[in-house]
Amino acid sequence: MKFLHYNNSQSRFWTDNAFKWCVRFSGILVILIFIALILTLIYRASPLFYSPQVRLSEHFSLPDSQKFLAVGSSGFTPIISYAHDPIQPDLCYLSAWDVHDLSVPISSYPLKCDAGIKVVEYNATLVAFYIDEQMLKALTLSAGEFVPTNSFSRRLPQHPTLDLLPKSTLVKRLNLLNDSLLIDTSAGIWRSSMSQVTPFEPLTEVRYLPDSGYSVLDLGQTNQLVFSQGTDLLISSMTNTPFVYPMAGELIALQPSYQPNVFFAQIVEPVSAGEPKLLSLVRFSVNHTAYSGLTLDAVVVKSIPYVAERQTRLLVGENDIHNILNVITETTNDIVFTMLNSVTLETLTVLTLPPSEYFPELIKFNRDGFIVGDGARISRYAFSQLASAITYAELFLPQTYIGYSEPAEHWQTNPSLDYQDRKYNVMPLLIGSAKVSLLALLVAIPLALGCAIYVGYFAPIMVQKIIKPFIEIVEAIPSVAIGLIAAVWLAPLAESFLLSFIMFVCLFPLVLIVAHGCFLLSTKLGIEHIFVSAELALQTLLIIGLVWICFIGLSAPMGAFFVDVQAQVMPFNKSTLVVGIAMGIAISPTIFSLAEDALSGVSRSMVKAAAALGATRLQTLTYIVLPAAAPGIIAAIMIGLGRAFGETMIVLMVTGNTPIANWDIFAGVRALSANLVIELPEANQTNSHLTVLFITALLLFVFTFCLNSIAELIKHQQSKVMRGSE
Repeated sequence: MKFLHYNNSQSRFWTDNAFKWCVRFSGILVILIFIALILTLIYRASPLFYSPQVRLSEHFSLPDSQKFLAVGSSGFTPIISYAHDPIQPDLCYLSAWDVHDLSVPISSYPLKCDAGIKVVEYNATLVAFYIDEQMLKALTLSAGEFVPTNSFSRRLPQHPTLDLLPKSTLVKRLNLLNDSLLIDTSAGIWRSSMSQVTPFEPLTEVRYLPDSGYSVLDLGQTNQLVFSQGTDLLISSMTNTPFVYPMAGELIALQPSYQPNVFFAQIVEPVSAGEPKLLSLVRFSVNHTAYSGLTLDAVVVKSIPYVAERQTRLLVGENDIHNILNVITETTNDIVFTMLNSVTLETLTVLTLPPSEYFPELIKFNRDGFIVGDGARISRYAFSQLASAITYAELFLPQTYIGYSEPAEHWQTNPSLDYQDRKYNVMPLLIGSAKVSLLALLVAIPLALGCAIYVGYFAPIMVQKIIKPFIEIVEAIPSVAIGLIAAVWLAPLAESFLLSFIMFVCLFPLVLIVAHGCFLLSTKLGIEHIFVSAELALQTLLIIGLVWICFIGLSAPMGAFFVDVQAQVMPFNKSTLVVGIAMGIAISPTIFSLAEDALSGVSRSMVKAAAALGATRLQTLTYIVLPAAAPGIIAAIMIGLGRAFGETMIVLMVTGNTPIANWDIFAGVRALSANLVIELPEANQTNSHLTVLFITALLLFVFTFCLNSIAELIKHQQSKVMRGSE
């Protein structure tokens, strides 16, 4: 009576109700956390679905009707302007403006207007060059003040034609390329060193380009110069025989690049009669190889109709932390800004700018935007969503990267120089994950299914009670422990006995066929009882004998041959094969457990009915048990594949983590999961690297989620069929 009274009491009702709501709340909380994680992953990878934006950030005008003669900016340094003072016609002001406050200059320095001005950046220092008499003098911006600097001062080259040029025009032809200070004029090109006070030395045989800011480029690392001679483009160290590249059109301008051994050229292409000429912006990359020597690769970045009367021009700016090219084109009708992906040259965004008679002398690019000086007004355009510069073609299709002659799939997110193009092709990672997972299945399926069939169908009850819990305990071994064993013990062992292992795998089925033939022969001779009574012992001896022959018996007389074949045909060093073996062993318990459950779930009545009809155990297994358990076995294999695809520690510890886009099982490999562990802690959040990593994480999640979902659906369908059959 007391028990019934307790069950029907009000306190029991409230206890059960509270417990029900706690369980329900816990389930809902788990689902919400799972949804939040998925949405976070999608949000961090969402820049792939958008494009970068550019907008007019702010603009201001100079007081007292002053006009800009030059503007400049570099990275996050102050904006430098050179403006004319109408009250004092001979006086100009060199001013520095705070990038966050363009209303009042933070510093000014008076100069004669005919001195001209050219602002460059050298070793993170802004240097303003101007001409006073026959001296090239310099100012540096230090602590918000312009300070004269003698270390950058030079005496101008002595040549009669230089005296005829205005100083403002001469100083505009001054360029700083790497450590070389260059002055290019129609009288020739002179070069001096920035790090040492050296006089200007003449460079001969250079064609003057009047429409270009540069007539000669210094490639820096290779200590070679690029210049034009007649209709040819020459690359020379001025001491060796120059490399001659015949031009297909007329070269009218050269522009340097952030990247070493790369430069841009504006070329007027020849066209057929009656068709308008095209002005093309071409990116050249100088390659040095031991086989072909020096080569020059050309890629057309952008082309526009060329009108000589309007002096059609292009201006290119590069982003040193994103794979972005910014191109401004001036045609007869308008001025257009175009942002391109520097790898695929796909158009990302386009903006039409107001017309300006001062283009392109008064425009400067920086990392987060560009500045345009138009008369008495300066305007700043800001970039946003630059991580959206990533495109599908860049991620999944082969691309011709600078320094490579053929399209290829490369993953290199941290190049040797910060301003080189980063290679974000994820195909090496996808191929690596797929290659490792498929190899793991090749190892795991025979082991796991063979053991599951034996335990679930052939083994006695006592053997089942011993083997199944033991294998399920093996499943609980951490993958990091398996990775450690594989790296320390399995890799050297496999390197020593690789050919012996391959020989064992190839001979094992042949030995089983021969053994089965001997059993059939014994039945005809009437001595099959010998094989039946000692079946397990004979099989064990047969396998041990085969192992001895492959690993010991043949290794001594054929050891030198094995070493030569392995060194020449199968180079073995941190290869995918060891990872596949180790991961196959790691996922075998999972596949075994699920496959054994599927085999055990087959109705015993079906097995008894087959036996009653006279079917042997092998026939019952082949025609009754395996077809009925096939959905569960397939689900087990798919779950094992999903675990192998998402496995991290084994791949991380055993392989050399080399992102190679090929299916060679003896080459290095890097998987998606291992790549996240390697690069995510040190990913640069200012560029696109972190976004690409989240995209790879989303790909990994989608693949494993789909595999596991399909496997669960198959298992659910099988359970419904089994319940219906019973």
